Amino acid sequence: MALMTLGISAQTPIPNADFELWTTNTIENPMYFPFTSNQNVFRDGRSSNVVKHTPAYHGQYAVELTTTSNALAFVMNTDPHDGNMQLWTNGIPYTEMPTGIRGYYKYNVAIADSALIFFTFRKNHAIIGDYEFKIGGVKTTYTLFDFEFTPALTLAPDSLI
Repeated sequence: MALMTLGISAQTPIPNADFELWTTNTIENPMYFPFTSNQNVFRDGRSSNVVKHTPAYHGQYAVELTTTSNALAFVMNTDPHDGNMQLWTNGIPYTEMPTGIRGYYKYNVAIADSALIFFTFRKNHAIIGDYEFKIGGVKTTYTLFDFEFTPALTLAPDSLI
């Protein structure tokens, strides 16, 4: 354990040299998805860009992602390693043979933009399937997406990222 207090002779005193003044900040992430862009924007002194949203399609909350010109918004269940998928590990234990993914989204960006959804299936730490889907357009009400995993998985995975 290390304890510190600072006392340096100078013309201008060091602000809060005795560490008596504190501020409280929190980052809220969805449970089991501990890696979000909120850590990046928090470090840069900006507002969270991954937040709870109501109303949800079902349940109490949806996740709202807001990307700005200098802050990509994302939510993941593994350390993103700056986008290097080869370094992604762990994930959600998953042993079924999925054929696709289905869900609902809203997207209200009037410019020609889109969002990406990634799925990486692993078996014994090796990638056995990578899938990327694009969503976009102006969708002010919840809209169904229903994507097929093509090509189909040939092995049952042990984890899903």
